[in-house]
Amino acid sequence: MLVAIHQPHYLPWLGYIDKVARADCFVFLDTVNFTRGGWQNRNYIHGPNGRQLLSVPVGHSGHSQALIDTKLSYVRDWRRKHFASILHNYASSSYFDHFLETVDAFYQNHWQSLADLGKHSCHHMFDLFCLKTIYVNASDLGKIQQKKTALLVEICRRLGATQYLSGDGAKYLDLQLFEDD
Repeated sequence: MLVAIHQPHYLPWLGYIDKVARADCFVFLDTVNFTRGGWQNRNYIHGPNGRQLLSVPVGHSGHSQALIDTKLSYVRDWRRKHFASILHNYASSSYFDHFLETVDAFYQNHWQSLADLGKHSCHHMFDLFCLKTIYVNASDLGKIQQKKTALLVEICRRLGATQYLSGDGAKYLDLQLFEDD
């Protein structure tokens, strides 16, 4: 079984979706720490006037905080703003009418954690691409003490993986740990 693992991201990009499409099982790594300034709570959309950054405000303590423990802030109505930005930038795109109801329904939700938002965002995109991959949350696999590559190896071991699919940016991997398992 081919397993891919990645943190849930807000509005996943095509490379992320491709990674999921190639895997038999995809693990949302929702137990890792929130990275300030990363892509877990923000992404760019493109429109006639160039790129626009959509950021989801979070309640972050400044200390190490897992994605499943990172609460979203609703002080400002970012959902309405993000929906309006998507509508403004993509309303004239081919087939946008087919997705308008789905996008509107997505932004009607009230998520508790950043992990929930990211997973929900990803699932919406995966559904649009009709992906049949099995999805698992790392938080549902029980306590795992390992970090970095050892964490990934342990997740693969628990799932009975025969292969692991990493992304292009995985230069940090200690491949020997995979080979030893």
